[in-house]
Amino acid sequence: MLQVLLNIFVHGQDVQSAIESPRFAGYSYPSSFAPYDYYPGRLSLEGRFPEAVTADLARRGHQIERWPDWNWLAGAVCAIRSSPAAASWKPAPTPAAPPTRSGGD
Repeated sequence: MLQVLLNIFVHGQDVQSAIESPRFAGYSYPSSFAPYDYYPGRLSLEGRFPEAVTADLARRGHQIERWPDWNWLAGAVCAIRSSPAAASWKPAPTPAAPPTRSGGD
């Protein structure tokens, strides 16, 4: 997810902090799925965004839709950042994501 990658590589957050940061989604472009709905100006924000941020975005003309904290619509991200030099791995899941496993039984 782009927001997580930007949090890591642009804002310098560690992987877990980047994943746990509040998320948002814009709907000013057509959906990828039929009937290709779009909602110009709509911006959905997780409840973890400060009210001042929400109010400022609304003042700038965005139609704000508030999601509850850890809303599944914001996506679930799991990531592992490896450091060959340190020979280490740092896994990080989305806290609200249900546990999953891969591989056969």
